[in-house]
Amino acid sequence: MATGNWVEKQRVGVGAIREMATLRQHDRLAPIANTMNPELQARLKIIPHLDLGLEFDLDRLRLEAARITDYVGYESRAGNVALHGDLYRRSWQGRSLIGFEYDSRKGIHEPTPEYLEGVRRKGLSLGPTDLAAEVPYMMEIINQLDACHLPARVMVIVPAGHLVWHSHMQGRGQLPTCMTVHIPIEMPERFSYEVTANENLTRVHGFLQPLDPSKVYSARYPTGRATCFNSYHYHNVVNRDFEQSRISIMLFMELDREIPRRIFERAVAAYSGPVIG
Repeated sequence: MATGNWVEKQRVGVGAIREMATLRQHDRLAPIANTMNPELQARLKIIPHLDLGLEFDLDRLRLEAARITDYVGYESRAGNVALHGDLYRRSWQGRSLIGFEYDSRKGIHEPTPEYLEGVRRKGLSLGPTDLAAEVPYMMEIINQLDACHLPARVMVIVPAGHLVWHSHMQGRGQLPTCMTVHIPIEMPERFSYEVTANENLTRVHGFLQPLDPSKVYSARYPTGRATCFNSYHYHNVVNRDFEQSRISIMLFMELDREIPRRIFERAVAAYSGPVIG
């Protein structure tokens, strides 16, 4: 099985995020489609795990994650497919940071065009939930990354939990310019993020399973750092620890916006790990 030892560990996040914050103050942040780099999009499609070179204050993140537990706890999620509902209820918990209305139990969804249009048809809009006042540092990070216009959440994968193999883009319609980013807060030693191509999957008893484990790209993301989790290809998360939960911020960054595009261009230029293919 391919491993994640190549994930960058350099501590460059503070200066980089300050530069991005300065850029945010001076640049217009409407989508800039004519600045999209087709080569960038093509490269991102084949990189399984991409360290974005941004590191955050882990102590503050852990303090706010504990505050969520004290404030409301985490909701279990039934999952998108009835067949997998029991699995998701056992494995997956979360709360929205950016959602619709004010309820942190809502808006836990990938930002597919269909979903966002449905929110608009209901006369709703995405914005900070009731958790925002409890987690100001998390909200600051989301704002600095120019990700506050799309859903964001704190996700928990419980001990021995896992999801099903799925693709946000091939299976659910998420746009290929919309990148899925994780900032882990608690990371068990035996937790892994896993990515593989659709051709390496077969269905067994209703669930997709890899045919060749050597073609699964696995990584254990560093805590307090932003990492792009490839959502074009099929992916899964597996917690093989029987005692500790994984807790992570999950947000979405759009490549047709200036701040995300620059972050991803720099990260791809520095990348020297394996590619899917």
